[in-house]
Parts: sequence; C-alpha cells; structure tokens
Amino acid sequence: MKLLYQILLLLFIVPLSAQDQLAIGEWRSHLPTKRGIAVSQSQEKVYYASEFGLIVIDKSDFSMSFMDKVNGLSDVGISALQYNQEKETLILAYSNGKLDILSGSEIQYVSDLFTNANITGSREINSLDTQGDFVYLATNFGLVQYNLEEENFGFTCFTSVALTDVKIINSIIFMATEDGLYSFDLNSNLNPADFTVWRYYSEVDGLEALYECRSLAIKDGRLFLGTADKVFSGTEDGFELEYAFELDEEIRFLSIYNEEILVGTYTNDINNIGLHTLQENNLISIEENCTASTNDAIQDQNGVLWIADDYSNIRYLENGSCKTITPPGPFSESISEMKLVGDRLFIVSGGVNDNYVYSFNQDGFYILEPDGTWTNENRRNNSFIDDNLLVNLFTIASHPTEPIVMMGSFYSGLIEYNYEEDSYTLHDKDNSSLQGSVGDGQRTRISGLAYDNNGNLWVSNHLAGEPLSVYTNEGEWISFPIEESTKLAAITIDPSGRKWILVEGLGGGIMVFDEGDSYTSPNDVVLLGRSNSEIEAEKSFSIETDREGTVWLGTRVGPVAFNCGSNVFEFDCLGDRRIVQQDGINAILLATEDIRSMVFDGANRMWVGTKNGVFILSPDTENQIYHYTSENSPLFDDSIIDLVYDGSQGLMYVATDKGLLSIRTEATNGPRTHSSNIYAFPNPVTPDYNGPIAIKGLAEDVNVKITDVNGLLVYETTALGGQAIWNGMDYNGNKAASGVYLVFTSTTDTFSDIDTHVTKVLIVR
Repeated sequence: MKLLYQILLLLFIVPLSAQDQLAIGEWRSHLPTKRGIAVSQSQEKVYYASEFGLIVIDKSDFSMSFMDKVNGLSDVGISALQYNQEKETLILAYSNGKLDILSGSEIQYVSDLFTNANITGSREINSLDTQGDFVYLATNFGLVQYNLEEENFGFTCFTSVALTDVKIINSIIFMATEDGLYSFDLNSNLNPADFTVWRYYSEVDGLEALYECRSLAIKDGRLFLGTADKVFSGTEDGFELEYAFELDEEIRFLSIYNEEILVGTYTNDINNIGLHTLQENNLISIEENCTASTNDAIQDQNGVLWIADDYSNIRYLENGSCKTITPPGPFSESISEMKLVGDRLFIVSGGVNDNYVYSFNQDGFYILEPDGTWTNENRRNNSFIDDNLLVNLFTIASHPTEPIVMMGSFYSGLIEYNYEEDSYTLHDKDNSSLQGSVGDGQRTRISGLAYDNNGNLWVSNHLAGEPLSVYTNEGEWISFPIEESTKLAAITIDPSGRKWILVEGLGGGIMVFDEGDSYTSPNDVVLLGRSNSEIEAEKSFSIETDREGTVWLGTRVGPVAFNCGSNVFEFDCLGDRRIVQQDGINAILLATEDIRSMVFDGANRMWVGTKNGVFILSPDTENQIYHYTSENSPLFDDSIIDLVYDGSQGLMYVATDKGLLSIRTEATNGPRTHSSNIYAFPNPVTPDYNGPIAIKGLAEDVNVKITDVNGLLVYETTALGGQAIWNGMDYNGNKAASGVYLVFTSTTDTFSDIDTHVTKVLIVR
C-alpha cells in the first residue's frame, strides 16, 4: 500500500510552487517584530518577546521560528517572559493579565487574571520570576503566585502601587514598586497576601527616604536594585550604595553581563540607551553601540549578549561586535488603508484619528512581496520621505495600467511612486491644483484617492477651498469648488463613472459628483445625508461599490445601500437599510455595528469589518455566514481597520488595530470560462487532512459534480466565484472512501461553446 500511495502521489500531485499553501479557512499573521519587549533563554534557545509574538532563536545556527496568536499563542501584547530551567517551561505574560505556559509542544492558557471580576483597573503583568514549581507575577495591582505543577494560583497580594519587578533569593521574595522595595520570607508563618506584613526598605536599611525601585538583578546571592539614578546591593538585612549616576542619566534596567551587573541607562532622551557594567563601584561603558531604546538584555553561555530593543532588528553583542538579525514583517502594526497591486500588497500606515486630527505617524508604507518578504519605506531609510516630511500616509490607489501607486499624506501632499523605476514624485499645493487646508495653509491634506477607468486620479483634498481635484491621465491637474462640503474623504467610483465621496465629520454622509462630458461643463453634485436619505448615523467611515454596481456606505449604525443609477441627481435617492430575519423577527442589517470597511469576494459575498470583528454575509445580505472575533478566531483585535481581497488566490487581508492577518477564503474570482489550469487542493488528500477540498481555476459560479470512477454521483455544488468547495463527504454525510474521484464542471455561455472540464482527486484514508 505504501508503494501504491507513492506512485499515485506522483500521478496526481500538482506543482504548486507559485501557489500559497494556506488551506481553506486557515489564517496567517503578518506582524511587525521590531519592538523587543523582553528576552529569556534555555540551554539551546533564545526566547525573544516582541509586542505581537514570540521569536525563538536557535543558539547553534541562529535560525528563527515564530509563534503568535495564529499558530498557538492565546493573544497579542506580550509584556514579560521567563524560562524555567528546572521545569523546562517558558512562561509568557500579557498586558491584559493572560498567561501562556509552554512546555514541549504543549501550551497551557491561563486566563483567570484576565477574567477575574475582583480585579479592577489594569491587569498588566510587568515582570515575572520563577523558581521551582512557582511563578511570581509583578502586576499593576499586586503580586500573584502561580503553581506550575498543580496548575492553580496561590496567594495574591493586592498593593496600592504598581509593581515593576520581582526576584526570589532562596525563600525571600523581593518586590520592586514605584514606591520602593518590599520583601517577604516564605518560611515565615505570616500571610503573604497581607501587604501590611511585607517589609519595606528605607533609609534605615541603607536606601533612601523616598525612591522608585525600577529593576532588580541577582549576582552571587546578592540583590542589586536600580532606582532612578542609583544602584544598591544587599540582602534582606540591608543595602549599600554601589554607584550613583549624574543628574541627567537614569536607569532603565539591570541584568548580568560577563559576571558583572549590566546597567541600561538613558540620558535625557529615552531613545538614547547606554550599556555599562558595574565593577567594584566603577562603571565601565560598553563602547560598541548596539542599542537604541533597549528594554532588556541577557547573556547566554556562549558569551553572546541578546538585546531586546524598541527598534528594528534583533540585536546581539558577540565578541565585542554588534550584530543584527532581521526577521520578516512590516515595520509597524499601524495601518490605515491597503491596496493589492498585481500580486503585491501595498499598505500605508495612517496618521489621523476618527476626527481627522494629526497623529504624526512616521511609519511610512510597507509592501508585502509575492514571496512573503517585506519592503519597508519610511523616514529612517528613505530620503525622499524624510526630505519632504511625508508623515501621516493615509490613503492609497494604484493606476489601472501603469506601474504607479499614489499615496496620500494627510500633511504633505501626494506621493507618486513608480515601483518599476523605484522613483518618486511629490504633488502638493506648490505644483498642482491641490491646496492647503483652510486654517492650516502650509499643509496639503489628502484624504481620499480613486482612479477611474480612463486612468484619471480623483483626489479628496481635505478642507481645501476647492476640495476635489483630478489628475488626468495626460498629466493635467484640475480642481473643483464644492459648495456642499469641504470635508471630503474616501472615494469610490460606480460603473457609470460617478464619484461617491465620503463626507467626514458630524452630519456627514455621501457626496455624489459627475463632471459630465468635460471638466469645464456644469457638474452634477448632490449631498446625501441624514435629512434626505436613509442615513441615520452622525458619522460614516467607509464607502465601497459591490460587483453589481451598488454603492454601500458604512456608518456607525450599520450599512446603507444606494442603487439609484443616474436618478441620484434627479430624484430622491434615499438609500436602503436592508431588512433581515433575526430569530424570526425583522431587523435592520447590522444596525448595532460600527462599520469600518467593506469588500466583496469572488462570490459577491459581503465582508464587513466593524469595531466588533468581521461579518461575512451572503450576496443578498440576508444570511450571516460567519462572524469572526478575537474570541472565536485568530483575530488579534475586534477593531477592524481595512479589508482587501486577492481574488486570484482567494485571500482576504484583514487589518486590525493590532496588526495584519490573511485568511484563505472559500471563494476566488472566476472568469467567464475555465482557466487552463484547473486543479484540486490538497491533492492527494492524505489521512491526516480533515479540511475542505478546493477545486480551483473554474469559470464563475459553474455547476460542479463529483463522482467515483464508476460514475456514481457523490457530491454536487456551485462554485463560489472561481472555486468550488467539497467537504470530502458523500451525500449520506460519510467520509468518502479511499480512491480516485472525478470532478466534472461545465458552463454554458451564449457567446461561446459549452465549456466543460474534468479533473481528478485522490483520497487516501
């Protein structure tokens, strides 16, 4: 049987070197790794916590592997970690109080602190220490003990002040707080949950009358503690001063390097970190600059100092030389808008809040390449962006035929980027019809972009005197005065070329614009809002045209559909708030949802990004197919920023407040006829696979019949766009037996011959 399987494998397997191997319904994360929160180690591995996931580095060859919420972790937002050598267990702590305990290939999720109603305020775990069976968590509300062996919590000592660090020496727990150092002897008969019995260290113990305890480290059985500007050492019996810094230098953290105390300091600027070793009351600076804004550092048994830093790349100091490892990923989790350009995903990082107030975002733009690598362009590595102060990159559009991407800065104008030539051109108030904003005349605010079918770029120029401009395909700039509103934002263009433009702010809605036969002829303009349409919300944030030409406005109280054609200028175009059945009762579609993005997949199913996750609706919007949230899916956050659909691959890109994911959908875009490459995936279907089987490369919405080799019908369905899904079951709900199955697809087109195709699927049980 094994030989037969190998022969059939060679006959049926389809080359997929250019295909994404993500299975139907599977997710993939696309997260930044630039910010190092903390670092720990085992004998073989270095564990590097970024804000969004865990990077594991093999000490022998410096190879990397990644873990995040998509492939095993419970959440994003790691705030601390430590490896327990005795238990061979890694403990991850999160800013919301969750714990992940990794032991071998198993992960235990501990959410008690996250869900505990008795804890008020922040549940953030700032630091932890582990000894034997126990983990001690320094949180914003106090100190918590957790038993690794029994998998339950011990005592909780609630404090009135946030804890910054915790260390254990034998039976003594030392607790660092913003108000100073405390200790407790676990061998005593006192109750560690009672904060009043903890010993406080003051000037009578060799410290100061008032001080902030920022960090702790242990060397040769002694505790070293860092205040704002001093390092002390001692035991539970008392402390002595080791070193005092000048007034302009403060302590960030303590660690161990070359068997000495390592002190991370900053001078005036928190982003200017220095590393020093403390040797016999003298401070020796590490001259090799390997830091920018360091949060933690640890030395391994090979003498390598691993550095967790806020800025790009994993940094390590080896034999006195600073080296870096560059993990793949976008520069930042910040996203405002995405655009698929061929097989590349372009992303702009944003820069305004819901009220269109500057946030001075300097993260630039990112490109996800077809091979999964990232290109990141920002002020730190791109002189054009830096020289022109191109912050707040907010909106994006791509030319329909030329290798040009346009990116709008809500501050400094419009970037024209030729990605084949890698060249840039800036359009702003000084060289185009774009204008400065009223009250902020030096700034050229771009808030919406869209190309029409003729290659003309339409631009929303927020709060300008003439807030709508067009950059024609011939290179001419023309602006239009708009009496109805100057707060124009996102633009979508319907099949007839009418521009539907989101109007930002309270009382906004949609402005519909038609320039007529020429840019100089009278323009048709109408403003649809709360007074003359079905729009009820005081604010709207998204606008999109579906595959049938209907324009959808996403508001704070659900979507509104407009399908008025040219009558939008001649008659009342009220719009339509769809009525659906919910538990047998008529209700307005998504009436309680704050809509932030909408997109339509290859089967014209509506994906709706909200402040409450992603809803997927049937083409008629009457049925809810899925509702993805951070609780029932790998979504990092329920707040959705943007959605982009790659119809050729069936991938949906989902931008959340905490980063980017993609999911392989059940639908792809389908042409009118079958492609030349129809295949099933996976094929063969191996015994360990239990997911759906996709038949790809089909004509749009074709009929699909699956039979066994004897012609017995096993399954029948209709393609979702250009892709059909088979659950691997027969009509009786039983798993299809091992064997070869034939997939018949056909479509009739009145303008061509009948288009049919047969492909095969091998199932091995």
